Amino acid sequence: MIHGLWPLKKCESLRNGNNLISFVPRWKGFCHGKKTRHNDQIPSGPGKNCSTHLQTGSAEILSNTLETRLHPATAFHNPGTETILSDRLSRHGRITKGFRRPAKDTENNQNTAFYNATKSPAKAAKKRAYEKLLTAVFSKAADRGLIEQRCQASIDSTGLESSYLSRHFLMRRGKRTSRYRRWTKLTIVGDNSSHLIAAATVSTGPNNDCPHLAQTVTEAVEHLPIYQLLGDSGYDSEANHQLCREQLGIISTVIAYNNRRNSSGVVRGCYRRQMKKRFPRRKFRQRWQVESIFSRFKRRLGHFLRSRSDQSRGIECLFRVLTYNLMILYLLFKKSLIKQYI
Repeated sequence: MIHGLWPLKKCESLRNGNNLISFVPRWKGFCHGKKTRHNDQIPSGPGKNCSTHLQTGSAEILSNTLETRLHPATAFHNPGTETILSDRLSRHGRITKGFRRPAKDTENNQNTAFYNATKSPAKAAKKRAYEKLLTAVFSKAADRGLIEQRCQASIDSTGLESSYLSRHFLMRRGKRTSRYRRWTKLTIVGDNSSHLIAAATVSTGPNNDCPHLAQTVTEAVEHLPIYQLLGDSGYDSEANHQLCREQLGIISTVIAYNNRRNSSGVVRGCYRRQMKKRFPRRKFRQRWQVESIFSRFKRRLGHFLRSRSDQSRGIECLFRVLTYNLMILYLLFKKSLIKQYI
C-alpha cells in the first residue's frame, strides 16, 4: 500500500483485459475521480466510507470515535493549537464548523479569582485615605481642646490659579486671557473658632456655588459638630436648608436670601421666607472667618497650583488642605512647649 493513498475498488474500464487496481489520491477533495466539497472528512456514522468500514491502512487510527451526543469542550481552549476532532483529519489551521476561536488578546485562565478586584480592601483603603487622615487630624485637635461641643462653621469657595501669573495682572496688562478662562475652584467648610478646614470639594470654575453645599457639608458633619452654618447668597436654596436642618441635624442655617430676579415677590420655602423676614445680621457677620481662612491658606501655601491636569489639581488641593490643618496643630503644639519653659 502506498503511504498517503486510500485503496479503492477496481476501475470500471479495464485496460488490455488486465485486472489492475488504480490508486486515486483523496486528500485534496477527490472521490472516485470527482471533486467534492468536504476536505479529508471521514464520516463517523454508519456508511460505506465510515471509519468502521475502513479496517485497513491509515483508517485504523480513527477507530476510537466518540458518540454523536458527545463533543470536545472548548471552554479552556488554547488559541495557539489546531482544532482536531476525532472524526476528521487536520485542516491546516482552519476552524471546524460550529466552534469559534477566542480573541487573540484574551486567554481563558482556569485559576481566575471569583471576586471583583475593584472592591478589594486595599483599593478601598486608598480611596478613603484622605478621609482617614482628616479624621485623625480632627481627633488630635479635639484632644488639644480646639474643637468645641457646639461649633459655628462657615461655607465659602475660592479660585486657585493654574499659573503663577494672576488673571487680574493679565487683564491690567491688556493681554489676552482666553486660555485662563477656567480655573480650579475650592469649596470648604471651616470652623470659625479654630480655623480648621472640616471638608473640601474641588471643582472647575466658573460654576454655581449652590450644588456644592450638599457634599461639602455632609463630609464636614462627620468631623465637626456643627450647630450653626453661615453662607452667602450663592448657597441660598430651600433644598440646602432642608438638608442641613432635617437630615444633618444642624440647628440653624444662616444663608443670605437671593432674590434671583423674582418679579412676583413670592418667596417659596419656609426657611427662605424666614431668612427674608428675620435675617440675623449680627450672627452673619462672623462669616468673614472663612475669608480669613482663605487669606492664610493662600499666603502660606500659595495661590496657584503646579499640577497640569484637573485630576492632579484636585489631589493637590486636598493635600494643601491637610497641610494647612497640620500647620495649625503644629503651631498649637509649639505654643504649648513655649508655655512649659516659661
